[in-house]
Amino acid sequence: MPAAFRFPSEPSVLAGRSLSGGATLAVDWLRACIRRRCQVIQWGAMFRISKVEEQTRTVITVDGQLTADYIGVIESCCDQVISTGRPTDLLLRDVTAIDQAGRALLRRLAARGVRLLASGIYTAYLVQELTKIRGGEG
Repeated sequence: MPAAFRFPSEPSVLAGRSLSGGATLAVDWLRACIRRRCQVIQWGAMFRISKVEEQTRTVITVDGQLTADYIGVIESCCDQVISTGRPTDLLLRDVTAIDQAGRALLRRLAARGVRLLASGIYTAYLVQELTKIRGGEG
């Protein structure tokens, strides 16, 4: 895994990739992603991050493990979006594990104004606790 990852500045660079043998569903998905300015990065079956630029904000979605092995990629992606001045959401969708390094990353991002969202009972609870501590309620 690279130490620092940089999303392509234009998602249209993905359009040049050729797909073999009647993969119309994949082509349709790719076109939809390019229109929505969506970018997806996946490392094996353990981690996937995607970025969608909506009209008013950017949503970064994480699936898989939020562990020390992957936090550099997530932090780099968030840093790029934060530097644009756009409001940023970090959605922890299908997160299966969060270690101490992952919790520390979530605290840092929340402190920088990233809105943390989660699905799943444990992940939603963890986000709630982290934002409660940040808000001074705990």
